[in-house]
Amino acid sequence: MWFNTLKKRSLSKVVEKSTLRALPADFKYEFKEVGILVNKSDACNVPELIKAIEKKGISGVKIKVLIYTSENKKALEEGCFGMKDFTVSGTTENIEILDFIEKRFDILISYYTNKAVSLMWMTAKSNALFKVGVSSENTTLNHFSLALESLEVDNFIENLYKYINVFKH
Repeated sequence: MWFNTLKKRSLSKVVEKSTLRALPADFKYEFKEVGILVNKSDACNVPELIKAIEKKGISGVKIKVLIYTSENKKALEEGCFGMKDFTVSGTTENIEILDFIEKRFDILISYYTNKAVSLMWMTAKSNALFKVGVSSENTTLNHFSLALESLEVDNFIENLYKYINVFKH
C-alpha cells in the first residue's frame, strides 16, 4: 500500500517537471490517428466517443484507447493499466503504456476529469502532436482544454471540432 504512495509521489514529480511541447509551425489540425486516455469510471463513454470521432472521418482502427483503473488486480484486461504498472521511481516497463506514449498521435484526448496522477503522467509523457483535455484544473498538460460539467460525448466532440476550425483559420 505504501508503495503506491511512493509511486504517486514519483509520478507527480514527473508531471510537475514536464513541459508541453509547442505545436509545429506547419501543424494543419488534420487528424488521422487518435489516442484516448480515460478513467475506468468513464469507460462507458468510450464506444460513443469512438463513434463520434469516426463520424468526423477517422477510421476506428486508427483510434487507440487506454483505460486507467484503480483496481488492484495482478492481471488487468487488455487496454487497461493501473498503479501496478509503474515503478517507485516514476517509470514503467509496461509495453502497452510505452507504445502508447511513444506513438506520435495527431491528437491525444485526455478524457478524464479526476486528478489521477497516472493519467496525468500519461498525458505529460505522450508524444502526441496536439493534446486536448476536458478539465480546466490542469491546463499545463494540454494544448487545449474544454471545461465540461459532465462528460457528454457529442457536446465535447462538436465543440472540439468547432474550436479546431477556428484554429485552422
